[in-house]
Amino acid sequence: MILVIDAFNLIYKIEGLDECMYRGDLTGAMQGLRQQLKSWLQKQKKVKECHVFFDGKRKNADETRRSQDGSLQLYYSHDLSADHLIKEFINSNARPGELWVVSSDKQIRLHAKKHRCHGYTAEEFAGVLHSPAARSRAGSDAETDSKPEQDHAEIEYWNQVFLKRGKQN
Repeated sequence: MILVIDAFNLIYKIEGLDECMYRGDLTGAMQGLRQQLKSWLQKQKKVKECHVFFDGKRKNADETRRSQDGSLQLYYSHDLSADHLIKEFINSNARPGELWVVSSDKQIRLHAKKHRCHGYTAEEFAGVLHSPAARSRAGSDAETDSKPEQDHAEIEYWNQVFLKRGKQN
């Protein structure tokens, strides 16, 4: 599996990172996304590569178009759009069936589907990043590790239902 991510599309769907964007903290939002993706990727076995496409430049006056941050391949569109770079990436890939494109942009999703790529909306992938299963594997979800409280009366009721059913058979 090769992930292709429309970065700003995803940033606006992740709680905390969207707030960075609304405050104008572009660098904080970008860094936060990279950290969350790297943390999530450490727990994934099926993801071979992760390509993250950002609109614009990495920083003001920075001409970097491509960089690497751990397991992430980062792309900066400069005067083009990230959507354009994502479409080019899909077009140039020898096996688009291995690509999982993360974007809620309708044009990107249609282009990916046309080339037989798999896809997630940004909302769906944000849910995957923060799913209870992913967090419990990391040991950070105390809610899923604890047993739910059970009402004594409810337990008695269900015991009677099942005990009666057993006696009838």
